[in-house]
Amino acid sequence: MRILVAGAGGIVGSHIAEHFAKRGDQVIALELERAPPALLPVAAAWAGFDLISKMPPVTSRKVPAFTPGVIREAAGPGLDAAIFALTPPGAEGTAADFVGYFSNATAVLEACASLVHPPAYVHCSSLRVYGGSIAKVPVVEDADRYRFAIVTAVPEIMPIDQAPQTPAGAVVAAADLLAQSYGHFRRLRLAVLRLGAVAGARAPGPSGVNWIGRMAGAAILGTPVELPGNRKIVRDLVDADDVALAVRAFLDAPSTQPLVLNVGGGVDHAVSYGDVLDAFEKRTGKPVPVTFQPPPAHLRRIIVTDIDRIRERLHWKPRIPVAAVLERTAAWFEENRSLFA
Repeated sequence: MRILVAGAGGIVGSHIAEHFAKRGDQVIALELERAPPALLPVAAAWAGFDLISKMPPVTSRKVPAFTPGVIREAAGPGLDAAIFALTPPGAEGTAADFVGYFSNATAVLEACASLVHPPAYVHCSSLRVYGGSIAKVPVVEDADRYRFAIVTAVPEIMPIDQAPQTPAGAVVAAADLLAQSYGHFRRLRLAVLRLGAVAGARAPGPSGVNWIGRMAGAAILGTPVELPGNRKIVRDLVDADDVALAVRAFLDAPSTQPLVLNVGGGVDHAVSYGDVLDAFEKRTGKPVPVTFQPPPAHLRRIIVTDIDRIRERLHWKPRIPVAAVLERTAAWFEENRSLFA
């Protein structure tokens, strides 16, 4: 297959590109030319993109923006699949970040839909689309963690509008809905994958926006970090390699109807911040230099993914257990200390 990955430099995109390259597929890897987050060394920021660029089946390119012309040129004479995996802006992003993210998502969709033979399309979204709807679910505070009072996890039928959204969450939701519309009205064979907390190799370091990467970086590198919230915050973890397998499951499936699917660890992979810190402290034999700060209004005390739909439709479930996800994340920092020097 010929597969285009737009946003191939992040933890999700680089694992998707790597997965298909290892299968022997021809991968066109695109990433934006942009500065890394503040304080994150350039070598660490581009580690994923640099790795896949050295793989023989991969053609890689950095571009100022994903325009329809850039995408069509990269696609070449025939494209079997396209994956939009650009890292979405964080809550502290700027208006330019929000506009850029939506514009890039639109350009990739339009370029693929306009091809003579449109490819299968995967849009990597985020659980952030559920926004304030999650806040409406009653939460119980136990001694060491939060839990939902009347449900166990967040399903795809939870509304993504009529509830408070951060600007970052709103633009991710807008791109999510736009992708769905291209599936329905432009006849793309399409899946929107709403990703939970993704971890594993190449998770952003202490200065990134990925909380699990920040904890692992603090534990292994000894770099103090501040995080909003407390030890009771709960998320479900999924390894980036399992996300790549979810993409492959869709591409291999016979379905032609647009799909909206949560992709996460599910109830069985739910952990508290305290669980993660304890695991890293046990690994290193010393306290992790993490300080918790008062949480902003938009921080949800618990987000756990309901993955029943993807298990039913694509026969996918995470194969890497939580303990291994944490070990793979920590091991990557340990093996790549020089990137953060």
